[in-house]
Amino acid sequence: MPGRFDHVEAFARYLADGQPVERPYFLLDPDGDHAYAFVGDPEAVRLVGSLIAGEGVKRTLGRLVLRGCAHAPRLLSAVPLVSRITLSLPAGCGVDVAVASNRTRLVDLGSAVVYTFPTDDPAGVRAEIDARRALPAGIETPELREVDPEYPYFAERFIRGGRPDSPIDGWETMLAALEGLAVLYRDREAAVSTADVLDETEALLADRGLADAEPFASALESIAELPLPETVFQAPIHGDLHTRNVVVTAETVYIVDWENYGVDYVFCDFFKPFVVSYYDTRDPAFFRELIADEGRGGEIFATYIERFGETVCSEPRHYAGLPVLYLLVELARTDRGGLWDAYRELLGAVVR
Repeated sequence: MPGRFDHVEAFARYLADGQPVERPYFLLDPDGDHAYAFVGDPEAVRLVGSLIAGEGVKRTLGRLVLRGCAHAPRLLSAVPLVSRITLSLPAGCGVDVAVASNRTRLVDLGSAVVYTFPTDDPAGVRAEIDARRALPAGIETPELREVDPEYPYFAERFIRGGRPDSPIDGWETMLAALEGLAVLYRDREAAVSTADVLDETEALLADRGLADAEPFASALESIAELPLPETVFQAPIHGDLHTRNVVVTAETVYIVDWENYGVDYVFCDFFKPFVVSYYDTRDPAFFRELIADEGRGGEIFATYIERFGETVCSEPRHYAGLPVLYLLVELARTDRGGLWDAYRELLGAVVR
């Protein structure tokens, strides 16, 4: 596991001159794609605790341990889930938190800066640099401080704020994020026949040998009986909206992580946070409410359509087939891995 942070040392040497200094860090590697190295500072410990989401045993314990030890970080040395690591960094490079996943972030709390650079593949970081440069005025993102497409990396202002615990409990925050993105949705690229979307989706599933397998066969059969709009709209969207990519302060809701920015169906930004929530909890009840127009799911769907329906589909209202269509579209065009299994499990849970 220490080798997972070797590239942090290489990036720090690229970023700053100075004699390397050995610095001790706590290390937490919960279940999932992220590992965390952080100093024994209360703010750093609280930050890492806020970044860990989900209901896996290690993630839950890690989150609770960090939140409980934030007032006394020295107690972390006695926690089995937490180990120690030493990084050799230039004296002039401040790193309080390092988060390693498909890309890596370094947080310098003293300078209030976050550096983002590749863990392996640089394409995602370059894509975010291009996306940030293309965003229209009015979308709240942390201020860019440095951009280097060659390395590549970018530095942005660190926002001292919180994140919603879930898109359901934090719906007002997620709604504010969607309102911030509405300037993108109004820049409509195309109106697409829903029948064409279904035909393309079924063809993609058939090409992969999935159309006759479960739960896909049942979903394709059931969606034919569910209400759908005649057309759905494509526009620039965030592409990976969920609670970890929203930072809220007393004044502003910021949207971060623009790697997946591009033209897609507008409804994707609405449904994605709830699939990520399902991945964390494995509870399909909310998605069933979205489809049935019942309970909290029905209320949230109704608010979304009321605010953004004209950017989403023709004759905007509640359509029970839209959540199912979203799941099928994502499963048809996405390779296995990542959230694919969660999408498949959720699809099976809502169509059986």
